[in-house]
Amino acid sequence: MKYDETTICLAGGCFWGMEAPYRRLPGITDVRCGYANGDSAAHADYEDVCTGITGFREAVLVTWDPGKTSLEALLFAFFAVVDVDGAVFGKPADRDDARRMIRVLAGRGHLVHTGVCIAAQGRELCFAATTKVVFDALSDAEIETYIATDDPYDKAGAYGVQGLGALLVERLDGDFFNVMGLPVLRLSRMLERFGVHFFC
Repeated sequence: MKYDETTICLAGGCFWGMEAPYRRLPGITDVRCGYANGDSAAHADYEDVCTGITGFREAVLVTWDPGKTSLEALLFAFFAVVDVDGAVFGKPADRDDARRMIRVLAGRGHLVHTGVCIAAQGRELCFAATTKVVFDALSDAEIETYIATDDPYDKAGAYGVQGLGALLVERLDGDFFNVMGLPVLRLSRMLERFGVHFFC
């Protein structure tokens, strides 16, 4: 296999949990599961890695077609994912893609997942946050007006709850800031375990 600027290794806890969503993304040409980092290839097997003492992490090697997607889109999908009944929505490629996403989301609920991991002081702490978002029913005219703005095109699911996309949302169950992209309260509590305190 050729390794170049269209290949990236991403380690995110469970490679099976990462493999399936990446296979669904447009522009992905190959996804392979394996292990990253670690001290010895002799320990790169599932049972040993699961002990947490080998230094290895489960990872996926993702190869993409730069004419159909971008590294930015892959990284956004890695950190924040819009999940519609198991289908993963990244950033829209263009207006047609944004229209498709908003039409699917309109009048129904979906999940926003964000993964966070901090590695410092010889320790590694990770968590994933999930928030349920329910969209209002939207007319074709409302969808067309929204996708004519700049709001949808740099956000997973083609909307940002902190911008005009807030007008699409009927209700939200969970952390608002997770939908924005980072669950700040849970992150701050995790940082306290590393001695970082925002309120003394």
